[in-house]
Amino acid sequence: PVILAGKGMKSARDELLEFSDKAAAPIIVTLPGKGVVPDRHPHMLGNLGHIGTKPAYEAMEESDLLIMLGTSFPYRDYLPEDAPAIQLDNNPAKIGKRYPVTAGLVCDAKKGLLELTKTIERKSNRAFLESCIQHMRKWRYEIEKDEQVATAPLKPQQVIARLEDAVADDAVLSVDVGNVTVWTARHFNMTSQDFLISSWLGTMGCGLPGAISAKLSNPERQAVAVCGDGGFSMSMHDFPTAVKYDLPIVVVILNNQNLGMIQYEQQEKGHVNYATALENVDYAKFAEACGGKGFSVTKHEELIPALKNAFQSQKPSIIDVAIADEPPLPGKISYTQAVNYSKYMIKKLVEKKELDLPPLKKSLKRIF
Repeated sequence: PVILAGKGMKSARDELLEFSDKAAAPIIVTLPGKGVVPDRHPHMLGNLGHIGTKPAYEAMEESDLLIMLGTSFPYRDYLPEDAPAIQLDNNPAKIGKRYPVTAGLVCDAKKGLLELTKTIERKSNRAFLESCIQHMRKWRYEIEKDEQVATAPLKPQQVIARLEDAVADDAVLSVDVGNVTVWTARHFNMTSQDFLISSWLGTMGCGLPGAISAKLSNPERQAVAVCGDGGFSMSMHDFPTAVKYDLPIVVVILNNQNLGMIQYEQQEKGHVNYATALENVDYAKFAEACGGKGFSVTKHEELIPALKNAFQSQKPSIIDVAIADEPPLPGKISYTQAVNYSKYMIKKLVEKKELDLPPLKKSLKRIF
């Protein structure tokens, strides 16, 4: 059995963990459900889908019972082919909407899961769960390598890991769409924070207004916007609003002067990049011009002081971090994706008249 939990389970963390333990079932979360359980809980396999983890993808492939709790997950390709399914939701219209279910339970998340837990015996065969736990430990070990190294320029993984160290346990993270969604979903380990995201990943520019809304709704909690330079530039005119109402939000901009996700999607289809380059805007100076605080980070040693000063300033702040152009590779790369990316590399080198085999081999080795 594999549990797929959505944001509908946010009020039932303890009940979800108790059910997972009794059923010996690993937990995978939808993107809006990130934070339903702590990311470092042993049963947690992370997110599912293109931006998800390899252990989550593989566990779902092996699943012979899908248990969907508080979610109507829309991406059918990432669910089992034909496994029986149990779906719990308080909206009857959601039951079986996107995946055929064997048993539908229309109920409140907390009450329903308590009753469901009572009906099962603690599973003695825990081999599948233990295997999933081991796979997730190996996955974490590999991705954490990129978080700890000090590179020039900085990698986005390093920025997100340091942000995790800096924020409060009850902070609200408003995350924009694009590559920042991937880096935050994978590398920010939630404890009791709230995670705001555009669930269908289409609302470019949602990070800043989401943080403003969070601070107005919960003045006592930290509100942090995590944005790419493309997403932030679409709603940057809202920053003076934060200044006007004296809202001490912190905006972290991962600045690669590119529409990073669009660039990667073009490459993934085998195309040469088109119209993805952005201007080199100094967002730290923009913050100061608006009456807020601005911090420019270009070196690894500047990042932690900038985060510390921004959170202590009690003023609307922007931390403009120059990052490397890092592709957000999926947790599980398909054969088609690998072939198409190879086509892109060849086209790029032909276009530049630099069809040199060593760099091509290096790129293909990383992909495969």
